[in-house]
Amino acid sequence: MRNKTIFIELGNQIDKIINQNTDNEALKTLQLTIAKAQHINHWFSEANCLEALKGIRVWLEPENLSSFFTFYALSQVVIPKTVLVITPSNIPFVGFHDVFCVLATGNKVIVKPSSNDAQLLETFLLLIKTISEEFYNQNITVQSSIVKKEDFEAVIATGSNNTGRYFEAYFGHLPNIIRKNRNSLAILTGKETKEELYLLGKDIFQYYGLGCRNVTQIRLPINYDFNVFFEAIEPHKPIIHHGAYCNNYTYHKALYSMNLVPFFDNNFLLLREDQQLHSPIGVLHYSYYSTPKDIEQYLEINKEQIQCTVGHQYIAFGETQQPNCFQYADNVDTVQFLLTL
Repeated sequence: MRNKTIFIELGNQIDKIINQNTDNEALKTLQLTIAKAQHINHWFSEANCLEALKGIRVWLEPENLSSFFTFYALSQVVIPKTVLVITPSNIPFVGFHDVFCVLATGNKVIVKPSSNDAQLLETFLLLIKTISEEFYNQNITVQSSIVKKEDFEAVIATGSNNTGRYFEAYFGHLPNIIRKNRNSLAILTGKETKEELYLLGKDIFQYYGLGCRNVTQIRLPINYDFNVFFEAIEPHKPIIHHGAYCNNYTYHKALYSMNLVPFFDNNFLLLREDQQLHSPIGVLHYSYYSTPKDIEQYLEINKEQIQCTVGHQYIAFGETQQPNCFQYADNVDTVQFLLTL
């Protein structure tokens, strides 16, 4: 159970970062890296970095870790394998859940972070070294250069649809989890409260809409009142002050206007009628349904592109970016995969 003890202490270290209690050099370095992250990746605001750490902190609560380790019987002795984890850079620390799963199962990890996230994730993982230098040196390698095929025995890689094809070609001979583009949607009935719609705004705007768990499509009943929706999400308006988000919003507003594409606009979000699940940054797609069967058909047709679904009968509004450690990307149980290596 040694790994669990290390993760409990890592949670305590995250508390110090959140509370700005940087009482050692490693914490000071991480705090400084977070403050500078936006200069390397302009989507990584300090607020978003801290929000991501708060989400990780929940996984590392002692009772949550106990449930996790007990459920998978992770106290058993395993012969460690080396797993290459290739992380994306859309959300701060987004690859940590994969690293956590590899280490929790008693395996070793080689982390190859995206160049836009390398310093942030590497500095965070160095906190583990302050907890146990022996554990870190034996089990964790962060490598930005090319990783030799003979150095690992399995792969967990996350990227775009395009990079996913390269991953499949390059790593197809090994046990692997390869993730491609996915998005999320909300099913509205027209009976949502103002608070629920405000929380839906969080699902849309958190991390500037870059995550696979961000809502990019809303399914609506015919004759839906958009004024109710726009009024409820108004508190999210400050997002327009982020330069890159504003550029995306402005670009698509001009593009749609020139091409005579109809859209709704509240001066920080464009709503365009479109059946496609994925929408550009600054744009939210919407489409209508007439019957529950319409919804079922849409979910079935797009099941390979849907990360999660929000609504009264689905995930609660405002919780898409707060998955627990048992909620796996693409609904593929990473731990079960690792335990079968």
